[in-house]
Amino acid sequence: MRRTRLKSSVKGLDTAPGQFYAVLTAAGHKLTWDETVSARMPLPDERATLRIPDATPIVHATRITRGTDQRLLLLEELRAGADRTQLTYRITADSPRTLHAA
Repeated sequence: MRRTRLKSSVKGLDTAPGQFYAVLTAAGHKLTWDETVSARMPLPDERATLRIPDATPIVHATRITRGTDQRLLLLEELRAGADRTQLTYRITADSPRTLHAA
């Protein structure tokens, strides 16, 4: 289950979701992201939509994309059964590291 919410006046964001970042960059934005990943038991409607058994937790990933002025541009959510989900991140030496425990 994936959902993207737009909060932007940038033209061209009515394009396919895979093109959002390219359109925002072409509009002059220097993009930054904040991402939060958690696991929890699903709500009844999530369990039905995702077609997962009662005792299966879900992974809930939320990504916030900000522009040059740190203004919120995109909010993306991903929910999937934790038994069949793997998240992979590329980390570079120049990326700041902050670990937060909930």
